[in-house]
Amino acid sequence: MELGREPKILEAGSGNGRVVYYLSKKGCTDVSGIELNEEIVKDLNKKYPDLKIYSGNILEVPEYLRNNDLILSYGVIEHFVDGVERPLKATYDCLSGGGSQ
Repeated sequence: MELGREPKILEAGSGNGRVVYYLSKKGCTDVSGIELNEEIVKDLNKKYPDLKIYSGNILEVPEYLRNNDLILSYGVIEHFVDGVERPLKATYDCLSGGGSQ
């Protein structure tokens, strides 16, 4: 990724935090995760206090988790029974530059 700086990365639906953990261990310094399951987030924050994993819904991402260069999401949008449009738009809106913010 040619940005001239460290990319800001968000994993939407971070689950057990393995991707955020992996990227952090590989040297990514601006990587965060958002996860709907509050209990998982509490456990992860206790186990890995240096990881930035937050409790929340990808349809309502807080401002501090927006303006990302890259968003990863594995196994989230198929859970929306009313279709993929809303979660895809919400994710797109969290991108820097190309989003509709």
